[in-house]
Amino acid sequence: MVRTKLKERGPALALAVGLIAVPGVPTLVNSWLPETVWETAESADVMTLTSVEGAAVAIAAPDGWQVQNLGDQAILRGDGGAVFVQLYDLDGRDPQAVAKRLMRSNRVDDVHTTLDGGRIATADGSLSGDTCVALTDQATGSCAYLSDDDVMVSVIALGGNRESTPTIADVVAPFTREQS
Repeated sequence: MVRTKLKERGPALALAVGLIAVPGVPTLVNSWLPETVWETAESADVMTLTSVEGAAVAIAAPDGWQVQNLGDQAILRGDGGAVFVQLYDLDGRDPQAVAKRLMRSNRVDDVHTTLDGGRIATADGSLSGDTCVALTDQATGSCAYLSDDDVMVSVIALGGNRESTPTIADVVAPFTREQS
């Protein structure tokens, strides 16, 4: 048996160290990011979500709920439930086709939604659309895809049980399409 001496120890060692360090990179980067800030909503608080093209929708959270306004989307949580609101420009596309595309997109994030045949509108009638049922591994709820001529609003309300899941009608009623 002939023994050969390793000639590429340096690059092999660098590769081994790199492979060991890579899993730690997301943890390190996450530690540099600012903490998520939740604000507590009061009855007079209204958040405005604005789409890429400038369409605006005002939404209100129930008293005492915690909210995050992320520009074109918002997260509301409280009483064991959570509501996810996202705003999209229609750009002349068919609202039903956009809703179906969003349902497929939600499946990638493990939120399964299916239309249930219902219709819903905001209290002022500025947005209307179809209702649906939402399901994840740990929560169930209802959802809606609301639109007007310019914008689509995806609303998913989830909770661990019936008492903690906000009804979709109560969630979308205070929404208002603002003129941009």
